[in-house]
Amino acid sequence: MDSSLEYEPYIDHCQKMLKDGNDIEDILLYLRKELASKTSSIFVVIQLLNIPPVEAKKLVHFSKAWNDVKERDEKFHEEVFSTLEEIEKKHHLK
Repeated sequence: MDSSLEYEPYIDHCQKMLKDGNDIEDILLYLRKELASKTSSIFVVIQLLNIPPVEAKKLVHFSKAWNDVKERDEKFHEEVFSTLEEIEKKHHLK
């Protein structure tokens, strides 16, 4: 199934929320409740606001809606990049 079709009802609902005067925090709270996934929320925000993935990720990551997992996610990213750097050094990829 095409991802955009899968998320279409959420995108439509969020568009209505924007028209009704809700801000992005309200939308992200709704998406977290309904989708329970940062990745899914990022996808919807990309479609909703027509912004690049990096910008959508920042909006979601630094939102109040996802604040409780921000530190955990940052630690995970640091560990991934650290591991990649170790692999790069070990295999002389630079």
